[in-house]
Amino acid sequence: MTTAHQAIALTVISDPSSSQFDEITRLRLDAWRNQAKLKPGISRSSDAWDEKSHHRVLVDEEGRIVGALRFSLHNEPSDLPDGGVWLTEHHQWPGPHAYVSRLILAAEFHGSGLSERLDEMAISEPLRMGARSVTALTGSIEASMKRIRRMKRRGWRVVGVAAEQSPDTFWIADRLPTILMISKATT
Repeated sequence: MTTAHQAIALTVISDPSSSQFDEITRLRLDAWRNQAKLKPGISRSSDAWDEKSHHRVLVDEEGRIVGALRFSLHNEPSDLPDGGVWLTEHHQWPGPHAYVSRLILAAEFHGSGLSERLDEMAISEPLRMGARSVTALTGSIEASMKRIRRMKRRGWRVVGVAAEQSPDTFWIADRLPTILMISKATT
């Protein structure tokens, strides 16, 4: 099914302006408020990894942010954001590693199929920049459990469950997150 949103021209921005980044952080908070209970006192959605990460932003022809994601590149799993959660028996992945996080789609574009474009970028962009494997965490809240099924259909594989909850999450988790990985050999 083709929707009007799928027919629009989209541009990928690699270096968002400060006003675009402010909008991305607002979209993150909106998404988290709609899916989970935020921790008390949370009024921002950026962290130290935003400055260290590569960002990809989908923008429509009117300049509206459709969606965004970030990823960081690492030589060792222990260097990944949320360090401790990776310390499981399942961290034997080919490096360099990319960690994809903060993937969001603006609410007005939900159901449009554009999340598929973000999912593709979550794999292709880190691999294009030299990563041999891409990792992600998801499933720490009920609303994200269906995401695991969609990721597995795209070739991601579940490699374990995080050893602990990240202390840096902005929401109250229902369970430990699932660790997923895709490598260059499987794409």
